[in-house]
Amino acid sequence: MFPPLTTGYEERDGSIGERSLAFYERLAKGGTAFVVIGDVAPVMTASPTPKLCDDRQIPAFKRLADTLHKYDCKVALQIFHPEYDVPEVGRLIRAAQMAAQAGMAAKAQGDMATFGAKMKESQEFGKQAHGKIAYDMQHFIQEVTPAQLAQIKGYIADASRRAQEAGIDAIQNRRYITCVLNAENGEEATMSIKPGVGQKKVVVVGGGVAGLEAARVAALRGYTVDLYEKEAVLGGQINIAAVPPRKDELLRSVAYFECILPALGVNILLNTEATKEIMNAADAVIVAVGAHDFVLPIPGVNGANVVSSWDVLAGKAEVKGNCAVIGGGLVGTETAEYLLEKGCSVSIIEMMDKIANGESSTILPTIMADFKAHNVQQYVNTKVSAIEPDCVKAMQGEEEISIPCDMVVMAVGSKKNVLDVEGVTVPVYYAGDCSGERTASICEAIRGGYKAANEI
Repeated sequence: MFPPLTTGYEERDGSIGERSLAFYERLAKGGTAFVVIGDVAPVMTASPTPKLCDDRQIPAFKRLADTLHKYDCKVALQIFHPEYDVPEVGRLIRAAQMAAQAGMAAKAQGDMATFGAKMKESQEFGKQAHGKIAYDMQHFIQEVTPAQLAQIKGYIADASRRAQEAGIDAIQNRRYITCVLNAENGEEATMSIKPGVGQKKVVVVGGGVAGLEAARVAALRGYTVDLYEKEAVLGGQINIAAVPPRKDELLRSVAYFECILPALGVNILLNTEATKEIMNAADAVIVAVGAHDFVLPIPGVNGANVVSSWDVLAGKAEVKGNCAVIGGGLVGTETAEYLLEKGCSVSIIEMMDKIANGESSTILPTIMADFKAHNVQQYVNTKVSAIEPDCVKAMQGEEEISIPCDMVVMAVGSKKNVLDVEGVTVPVYYAGDCSGERTASICEAIRGGYKAANEI
């Protein structure tokens, strides 16, 4: 599969021209079975992305579909409406263009007064257009009206009808968080899977994302693979990460591996720990045992009112009332959103100068609007010093403050798990969170599993 990437090869009107067609034809010739064209706009926008907003564009997309079908390659379009009021922004841009044209016509006739006035008018319309785009990118999702939503729905339906007439095989009008599959495909575009040597047996310890990817690649290399997971389900931290709002589709990655691994002959053993005897009976071991949540070593951390964000998201800890979340990183921020859904009042305490550092600029405005609506208190540049039964003590610079709360949720990061491999005599490789001092992102874990399986 070639995932929905924006190439910038399309024509000025967003149609599939010669350069774009040649690019996708090369993919199909090379063996790609499924191509998704990314960010296909159902309306005319100023952005340099593919567009299917006019019936006159149908023949170009039909030529694309017909060409790829010759190589037994399916093609889909990812329909994506921009996150701003396209008709109004378009009106402002056209007004700017018309004023500029009128100004140039006046200049050609020697009317410099009109020229100056029209060019000033053009600049003002252009400024309004750019200002509206900037504003809408922050607020349009919340302020769009039912009538505008109905209009957008109509645009998408029209684009889908055009795609059908062009012979396109599928429409994707929802952007999935399928980072495991996409990152995997991107990695394999530059790294080939080496053939295995003989009928080696590989034991993979840990069924999180790094272990799942390692098992898959090892099986593709021709090895016999046993995957050991001590819990009752595969996925590791994905099962926690998928709990906060908008994150549930991360579980699609786990469903993919649950389907593909047995088909590749991988023997999955749940509720089972790999002993040293099991590891030594193999030819190689890949350790992907992940990480555990970190707890601040401060007074009061062992109190009955303190729980970890991991336990909260896993459903192992019940929280209610006024909650103070210690740690405003991605985990802390998403845990805070989850607590709001549960009816809790929330305060976030972060020692850095802002929360949600590293969060997507697309999602961040939604998070902040949610926090504002629920009156989430944000304490930045704040270092926790102690936890008491009814509050958190902290320092803001030289000032000690007291943050009232009923419960404290710890979300200050994670620390790698260490598997005891003393006495294991076969080669051992590491992937994912347990492979270094710094815990890995999902994509880094995938790459780590891929790399470890190719090193055997």
